[in-house]
Amino acid sequence: MSNPSYSWVSSANKNMQFTFIALAVISLGLASVNQTWIEALLFGGSTTAICLTFIHMHPQSTLTQHVVAIGLMLFSALHIHQMHGLVEMHFGIFVLLSFLAYYRNWQLYITAITVVVVHHLAFFVMQSQGLPEGGLLFYLIIVHAIYALVQAVMLAKMAKDNRTDSMSAMAITDSIDMIMLDKMVIDLKIRADDSLDAKSIVAFNSLLGMFDNLIVDMRNAAEQIDSTSEITSRNSAELHDTKQKSMTEVEYIDSS
Repeated sequence: MSNPSYSWVSSANKNMQFTFIALAVISLGLASVNQTWIEALLFGGSTTAICLTFIHMHPQSTLTQHVVAIGLMLFSALHIHQMHGLVEMHFGIFVLLSFLAYYRNWQLYITAITVVVVHHLAFFVMQSQGLPEGGLLFYLIIVHAIYALVQAVMLAKMAKDNRTDSMSAMAITDSIDMIMLDKMVIDLKIRADDSLDAKSIVAFNSLLGMFDNLIVDMRNAAEQIDSTSEITSRNSAELHDTKQKSMTEVEYIDSS
């Protein structure tokens, strides 16, 4: 089954293509600091290739959006690794989380945060065993996780609300197109899809219902006027015939 096409997903994909290329370039730039060329080329290159392939092959697929979310967080992990856990490099997580809002899909933040948690916990376990050297203290990992989680929750709520607004606008636009499909006959019985339970759709459908009822009332009033006019005309004709008959009888009496 084909995926529905959304304009904001297309825009997001276009921006994500540039983002992954930029992240790969940044990774190559960081590689010279601690000689992490192999990680930059293999890990960064493969992540970029996979994400760009999904965007090109399945641009409207929800799976592609989750692949992008994973790819962004993996690049954050790569950059952190390349700088040996430098605290400032963790800012990349928060920056790239905000990029996901472009897709207006709150579920992506579950995927992204899962990757971040798994990465930090896995590396903490490795660091506690002395491999690799250095790293963050556990309480700092908890602090980072809390900040990332709070931001993800807020961004997810924003993404969900934005998606509802966008889907509502699409539903209203589609219903208007259907109403105006035949320029000679405007069908006000059509309603926008109210499955989203959005206030804008409810208000729009109420407006259509009001206009439809108004037109029905006007039509009924016109038919009532026509009926009254016909009755009046018929009564007038009968009155005229009665008058003529009366005048004929009066003339007959006078002539007698």
